[in-house]
Amino acid sequence: MLAPRVHGTLTWSSDYIGGTFFNYVHTLPLLKKKPSSAVCSVNARNHLSLPTIRAMDAEYACLGSPTDTAAIFNARAEPLRSFQHDTLKGCNVSTASYHAFQRVKPAKGMTRSQLEHWMCAFFFKLALPINRPIGAQNVDQVHAPLNLTAFFRVLRMLHGNGYPSHWLAETLVAILENRVKTSARPPRTFPLQPEETGQSFKLSWVDIAPFTLEMRTLTAMWMCELPFGIPINMILPPVNGLRRYTIHIPNIMHSYGPIQFQLFSLLFCPLQSFQEVVFGIFRDGSVYKWDVRKCLLSDEKRDAHQYATNLRKTCAVVSTWTWNTATEEASFWMDEEMMRTKKDTWYVSLLRTDSWLCVAEQQPLTKARAGERWATSNAHQV
Repeated sequence: MLAPRVHGTLTWSSDYIGGTFFNYVHTLPLLKKKPSSAVCSVNARNHLSLPTIRAMDAEYACLGSPTDTAAIFNARAEPLRSFQHDTLKGCNVSTASYHAFQRVKPAKGMTRSQLEHWMCAFFFKLALPINRPIGAQNVDQVHAPLNLTAFFRVLRMLHGNGYPSHWLAETLVAILENRVKTSARPPRTFPLQPEETGQSFKLSWVDIAPFTLEMRTLTAMWMCELPFGIPINMILPPVNGLRRYTIHIPNIMHSYGPIQFQLFSLLFCPLQSFQEVVFGIFRDGSVYKWDVRKCLLSDEKRDAHQYATNLRKTCAVVSTWTWNTATEEASFWMDEEMMRTKKDTWYVSLLRTDSWLCVAEQQPLTKARAGERWATSNAHQV
């Protein structure tokens, strides 16, 4: 990413950790609030799959038009067709693919129903990215590298852009309590098409039970950073009860595709669910290849088999975690009371979010080691 006369060169990071979303949320806030301030960026990797800014906004931010982008991020992206920079000399790069990102004041914001629809669609995109082809040499591969912490960064930005606190808080509470009733759905096209971002389906409750554990953990962590309060702290774990846990997960199956850990989540569930659904081995010895994403879905595209329903009711997916390549250990944050409740029944494995396959043998949660606490007291949680 290039930002001449502003902040120098920030490398090509936005191509790999969220496309245009990175510019809207992380880069533009660094600039001075002047009409001349801008960030220049180019998609140098998967431009055939994402040929336009509109396509990148759809895939990474669930936004289908410049008007929507301005309403959510107070920003716009303009093509630069006569851009000159020393970095480009001798390079076969079309300057038409460069864009300048700038702050703008939108003509109008979204209505409450429009904003809630977008927030739910964005959450679904983070939690349940659609299946995508695997290929180590595929330069047009589009990853889904953002985890659920991106949702909290958006909450802060929306509040700063003038959206009422109670709009944001009530949508967050609905997610935490698993009572999301919306006309939005998890993505159904790859890459996500701009036309789909504005599509409304039948208004209905969408079960997001597998993701509420992580959302409650992250909300407890982010409460002191959010510019608004929520009226239901009783459903959040105490911050002094949040601990970092580490578990050894050996023998990753490289035959399932290249190992790029920004594509992975952790899947926690009972051993029986791993056997019946994740690895598809039944008690009679038969084998069935399940699509784990369809098992986690609860909308019209879900897998309605009883085994899939059992998995959705008993599992948890964690997208925010770290991996130590040398020791083959995964580290994650979780409420210690939840660990005491589940450690004797839950197992954990690595779950790809492109093929939605588990690529390591499940490990019992009893092997997890407790580490540091997120906080030593719970005083700041009000």
